[in-house]
Amino acid sequence: LAQVLHEEGARLDVVVLLPTVDLHRDAQRHHPLTSGSRAGRTLAHHRPDVWPDAERFEPERFLGRRPTPYEFLPFGGGVRRCLGMAFATYEMKVVLAETLLRAELRAAPGKNVRLVRRGITFAPSAGMPVVLEKRAA
Repeated sequence: LAQVLHEEGARLDVVVLLPTVDLHRDAQRHHPLTSGSRAGRTLAHHRPDVWPDAERFEPERFLGRRPTPYEFLPFGGGVRRCLGMAFATYEMKVVLAETLLRAELRAAPGKNVRLVRRGITFAPSAGMPVVLEKRAA
């Protein structure tokens, strides 16, 4: 559960801003683009041919399916992949598991969240209001 929640969250919301990249001839084998085209993670994570109803949060899309490295790249790719990927993924799983064991979370009603850029990352402009309820024992 934690894995698919993490993957769908990483697909839907890009946390770290990375520039788009030029595709070279060797990438053309995997992309229906011409050399010199530009691509980025947000475009890859919202392709309708790969991710039907891409704007919708659906963790189930990762059950029984492993997207290719050209379809899902939340930590970048190739030699420039994030060095902290393994630690960030592990940390997220531990925090999510411990939180869900002890509490139920849901978005606060009537709140609109606006993302803003903070350095190279994106975050909610005024936090993410949630309702936290202790799980029944």
